[in-house]
Amino acid sequence: MAPVSFFAGASVSFEPYYVSPWQCEEKTPADPVLQTLRGDFFCLPFGAGGSYGGEYHDSHGETAIREWDLEDAGRFEAVGSGEADAGRGKKRVESRTVRHIDFSLSTSARPGTVHKSVSLVDGHAAVYVRHVLEGFRGAMPLGHHATLKGAPEENPALVSTSSLRYGITAPRETSYHARGEYYALRPLAEFASLRAVPTVWSENPTADLSVFPARPGFVDIAQVFQQPGEVPAWTTVTFPSEGFLWYSLKDARVLPSTVLWMENRGRHQQPWNGRNCCLGLEDVCSFVAEGLGPSVVDNPVRSRGLPTAVELSPAQPFVVNYVQGVVAVPEGFRRVVSVEFGPQEITFHDESGFRATAAVAHEFVDRGTLSG
Repeated sequence: MAPVSFFAGASVSFEPYYVSPWQCEEKTPADPVLQTLRGDFFCLPFGAGGSYGGEYHDSHGETAIREWDLEDAGRFEAVGSGEADAGRGKKRVESRTVRHIDFSLSTSARPGTVHKSVSLVDGHAAVYVRHVLEGFRGAMPLGHHATLKGAPEENPALVSTSSLRYGITAPRETSYHARGEYYALRPLAEFASLRAVPTVWSENPTADLSVFPARPGFVDIAQVFQQPGEVPAWTTVTFPSEGFLWYSLKDARVLPSTVLWMENRGRHQQPWNGRNCCLGLEDVCSFVAEGLGPSVVDNPVRSRGLPTAVELSPAQPFVVNYVQGVVAVPEGFRRVVSVEFGPQEITFHDESGFRATAAVAHEFVDRGTLSG
């Protein structure tokens, strides 16, 4: 899903998603997921490819690399009418037009069918995405792979998430150097804040992962688990130089973690060639980005009682509801520190006291519908 232009047709529009530079090049990458690497895509399984339990999966699964079949497309009037109450008094909620497009994909590596619905609501700078998994059996890591563009080094993007339970870095070892990849974070290091994540350097023992780009010449991967609650868990990234922030909303009981993929020209093999600067904010249930096998067996995250895979059953469809959106922010707006949920809107509060409000049907995360 990219490119996406938010506020298209307005005096100022925003395109936050990353599109890999080889999209228009003649040479096609060997890894199928790299061939179309851009924007957001759904991963089943999430993470590295490989064999496990008699199954072989390409990186991020068939849902990330195969063509989908069109099921339906249309529009309807929805998103409520009358009054809503979300703790700040009653507010009139008008009907709006919803435009949707629906797809399906039947997989072969593990048989089942995934139904995808992508919806837009008039007046909302947001994309509502719903995946319904049917017919699958067994444990599986899964999730979304939102990939955003980089920001200027002199005015970097600022990352925040809702309240953290736990953080861990990826199990990357020095052997990756042999294939032209360089990692600054200490492997399998635990942390409690994005602002202080252990590195491999004694002179700079921690890195601030809330700032991107940083650490030029390195690619770093870490995972944070958010606290589930009565309102959706969230991830944001502010682009101060462009005057907007991107956000995602999820159910932390379904997608309990966010994998941060911070690619700052740290891969030098084909097709990367040391030129990619992009930020993955990937809302998932997995063991970092290690793939099916490492996510369904014992691992350092599961040992803490945190889920790294979901259990799928043919008797019960599994549903993933997800919202991604953009809001314009005032000059001086910086890192988000809290999010306030109101009727058909959310308000972002930054560390300097600035506010930015977005019209969004955040109830979609729980209900999965925009019809009332």
